[in-house]
Amino acid sequence: MTTPRLRLLTATRALARRHWHQLSLQAYLLGLLALFALASGLAVAAERQRNLNRAEEAAAQLVELQASTAGRRISEALSLTQDGVAEVAANPALAALFSKPTPPGCALTFTGAGPFGTGHIDIIDVDGNVLCSSEPLPPPGLYSDAPWLDAAAEEAAIVGPATDPASGEEVLVVSAPITGKGTVVTFLVVDSVNEQLETNLLSTQPVRFELTDDPTRRSADLIVGSAAVEPIGWTVEAEIDRDQALALAQRDNQRLLLSLLAGMIVLLAATHLIYRGLARPIQRLSAAVRNGPLQSEITIVTGPTEVVLLAEDIAELRRNVATELAAREQAEGDLARSLESYRSLFAANPLPMWVYDNETLRFLDVNETAVATYGYSREEFLGMTIRDIRPAEDVPALIESARHAPPRERSGPWRHLLKDGTTIDVEITSQDVDFADHRGRFVMAEDVTQRERTRRLAERTERMDSLGQLAGGIAHDFNNVLAVILNYADFSAEELAAAAVSDPDRWAPVLRDVEQITVAGRRAAELTAQLLAFARGESAEIGPVDLNVVAREAEDLLHRTIGEQVDLSVVLEPALWAVTGNASQFAQVIINLAVNARDAMPAGGRLVIETSNVDVDEDQLQTRPELQPGRYVRLRVSDTGIGMDDAARDHAFEPFFTTKAQGSGTGLGLATVYGIVSRASGFVHLYSEPGLGTTVTALLPASDASIPDRPLTPTASRTTGTETILVVEDDDDLRTVTERILRDAGYQVLGASSGAAAVEVVRAYTEEIHLLLTDVVMPGMLGADLALQLHQDDPRLRVLFMSGYAPPLLLAGGTLPFGAPLVDKPFSASLLTTRVREILEAPAPPPHDHN
Repeated sequence: MTTPRLRLLTATRALARRHWHQLSLQAYLLGLLALFALASGLAVAAERQRNLNRAEEAAAQLVELQASTAGRRISEALSLTQDGVAEVAANPALAALFSKPTPPGCALTFTGAGPFGTGHIDIIDVDGNVLCSSEPLPPPGLYSDAPWLDAAAEEAAIVGPATDPASGEEVLVVSAPITGKGTVVTFLVVDSVNEQLETNLLSTQPVRFELTDDPTRRSADLIVGSAAVEPIGWTVEAEIDRDQALALAQRDNQRLLLSLLAGMIVLLAATHLIYRGLARPIQRLSAAVRNGPLQSEITIVTGPTEVVLLAEDIAELRRNVATELAAREQAEGDLARSLESYRSLFAANPLPMWVYDNETLRFLDVNETAVATYGYSREEFLGMTIRDIRPAEDVPALIESARHAPPRERSGPWRHLLKDGTTIDVEITSQDVDFADHRGRFVMAEDVTQRERTRRLAERTERMDSLGQLAGGIAHDFNNVLAVILNYADFSAEELAAAAVSDPDRWAPVLRDVEQITVAGRRAAELTAQLLAFARGESAEIGPVDLNVVAREAEDLLHRTIGEQVDLSVVLEPALWAVTGNASQFAQVIINLAVNARDAMPAGGRLVIETSNVDVDEDQLQTRPELQPGRYVRLRVSDTGIGMDDAARDHAFEPFFTTKAQGSGTGLGLATVYGIVSRASGFVHLYSEPGLGTTVTALLPASDASIPDRPLTPTASRTTGTETILVVEDDDDLRTVTERILRDAGYQVLGASSGAAAVEVVRAYTEEIHLLLTDVVMPGMLGADLALQLHQDDPRLRVLFMSGYAPPLLLAGGTLPFGAPLVDKPFSASLLTTRVREILEAPAPPPHDHN
């Protein structure tokens, strides 16, 4: 037993030690670690900044060098061009061009110079007429108003920027006078210079160039160098993306930071070992506390100040505990009765419940419903935190909400993870509670997965319907433009084909150019057809279809197009049920999905196309609420490509959304698939994970109908006639083309830009009008209303409608009478004249009733 004198002496010594040793051993060690981390961090930060500065200086030197080289090449090219123009101007044979009304077989060739790869060279008289050119001669007087013409006739010069009237492009004008007669001019296209410089001036960094007469202030994200182009006073700028230029330095900095972290880990481990060595006295004290009776005294041990003071505090605490033990036993009895009531309500609740610690987020208690729902045992739950039942990407938001949650709230839906990896949506009701000496939070979770899935499906359907209406409107306007382009190209091709027979060297290349315009127009028409298919309005023959036949035909095409690096497998159900739809559209579904899969496997992979019969029962409806029980044909296309993340999957079926690089896709492939399958009363599901490939599944209702043989598609032929036709079209260009087609076919043609104008034309025309060819959707008066009004005055009048909208959309909107004859835009001359002839030779129609 210690005496009062000894206790006083001990307390005095403790006070003295507290005066000199205010901090604990752990605090000292942590302070040393903090000082080392701070010093090391400052040194690493300084070195990182030096690395970035050196990288930026190197990039700045590179762009200055590239700009200087580019400026020198442009200047040399301009000088060479100026010398070449002067040499042509000095040729005495040019005098013959100015003495005859027609150039005697003049031929010039534009070869370009340096980065100026595009342009042309002309010989121009003082009135602005092009007498000779490296391109087809433009109209007379084309350059008569050119501001540089008079000065160019006096002395050699380089002028720019200027607009070339022949092409509308921005050019540099390099000229040399032909004394007293005119000028030799080379037009150098400015826009081609930047691309040529980027191609020819290679460097260790991707450098972009810009030749400009008005340098603008560059973004802070770029490192820019510039050089003057002396002959024209312009500036050529070279620029590098700052992030790319600093990428290598950033990697070096990351390695430096990792080295610092490794050193800190080693130092932390060493400090831990030292701390353990010093903590042994504390362990001896702990053993004395555990083994001695509650009322016994604890001998003061030697060691660090913290241990001595702790021993004194524990001794005092043990005395206090002894006096309070009886009161605590009574309180524990009351608490046990309260806990029994709590357990009966908590454990039997049908909803998952738990309590977690506000500080550590560790589970403190869970009920049996939570154990059954989430798949973890009670012991597993109590070793976890609420972070473990949330997806990794949701954890930051979880921590933030946990720190600032009100005392009581209902929130959600939140995503929770089950033990098997399944994700469910839950709504949370929670409130703060005191639980087993912890400040915790009580949670009740309600599973709303099915409700949220149904809501998201409804939102996506509504969004896709809205986008479908937008796509249909775009296709209508685009079809008008395509009709003008394609038919004018056909007109030009007919004329050029005849001219190419007599002068193939002159006109055959031009004919090929026009044919390329037609090819591009046809491709645009195919794109419009995809838009119409997405809008669920494409006019197509519907009937029973064998998807196995469609898949075999698509397989033959895909083997030739997807490349040898893709392993294609087609697995077909032997006795596949029929589906109702259009075979060509279902083929488009397979091809679109296969092409998307090929693009997702740039290095090769495996592509599998499968068909099978599926009976959807009530159990399957739990995960697919949009389906109805019954028989379905399943078309599944799977690949081993790069896959998609959550954001890409949410927008995959929207038109014009694509994960491909710019210029590599239109974003209509999956949108078209969605439109075709939905129109066939089917359902589309996409499953994809980054790096694990993509599987698209289409479920189509099975049909008991037999599958007929496919009819051959008749070929339209161009026909003629002499009847009078009234053309009503609000697009002036398309109306002009249509009138020309019909006049060339021998018809008498009247034109009107609106329904009201058409009525006035009919009233003023005294002879018979045999056919009304009218657009369906026009401002002021619809085509159907115009046809009804004119047909009341003349029941013999035949009507042919034309539209760029899909027929089902027109029928559903009431803008087109059911059964009305229609020609789709864009139409060719042969198709239009064939349809006109069919209508004129058909029996007179009965009166229309458009309600």
